[in-house]
Amino acid sequence: MPWVYWSTTSREAVSWTTPVAVGQAFSAKERVLLAAPPGRSASHDRLLAVWRLPSQGPPGTAWLGPRPGVCLQVPGPAGTQGHGRVAAAILPNRESLLVWEYDNSRGGNWALLTSRAEAAAKSWFPAEPLRVESQGYDRIYPVLAVDGDRVWLQWAENRLPGHPLVVGISADGGRSFTGVGRVIWPYNKDPDSALMAAGRWVFSVASLPWPPRRVWSLSSDGGRHWTVPATVSSGDQERTAAVLLPADAGGAWLLFSDPAGQVRFARLP
Repeated sequence: MPWVYWSTTSREAVSWTTPVAVGQAFSAKERVLLAAPPGRSASHDRLLAVWRLPSQGPPGTAWLGPRPGVCLQVPGPAGTQGHGRVAAAILPNRESLLVWEYDNSRGGNWALLTSRAEAAAKSWFPAEPLRVESQGYDRIYPVLAVDGDRVWLQWAENRLPGHPLVVGISADGGRSFTGVGRVIWPYNKDPDSALMAAGRWVFSVASLPWPPRRVWSLSSDGGRHWTVPATVSSGDQERTAAVLLPADAGGAWLLFSDPAGQVRFARLP
């Protein structure tokens, strides 16, 4: 059975500490999600690691620092049939927030669950359904972004016309989301979309199927209205993860791999 390991290094990344086992994983190809506190982290801050457990139930988590914590599973509803993509964020008040997919009908009808923990806690609050003002019952591919006291959640509405990618805004630390608006549509359920918030700007990136391309959209009013998606890379036959990072003078850096497998970057907007 594969395991998740934790290791640290200096800023120069010359050498690494001996890996420490944190918890078992669903497969050797499992990708571990790391969430960090917003802003420049102090040495005492911890990272939150999230991954899929062998049980395929709610995700496994661990707070990682100089000494990695133990693996904690989020309390989930009875009969949960595993989870797909999971989103994680550490808020400015050091609370942790998780949003993940689960099959609520055992027939491919997915919903989103949320859970919270107070700082680097020893347990998570029981999971509960996503609280959102818009209608929808088959929701997939959540992504979180945090800036100040606001949280943005992006997901795909799998049963609405065009399978739109939408974004909701939370002013209560992710307990509920309002102002849900379409970002990209038609949309083909990209599991590696990305979202980043910086002040009044919110950036969204996703891959579209035909013609194959990676596109981005910008909201300049905090996520309520969005620009027409613009192409940043064409010919992306295979979807690869995209990473959005804040730029020093405002805007964002987009990192991704092109069809040739080369890592590329673009400055947005």
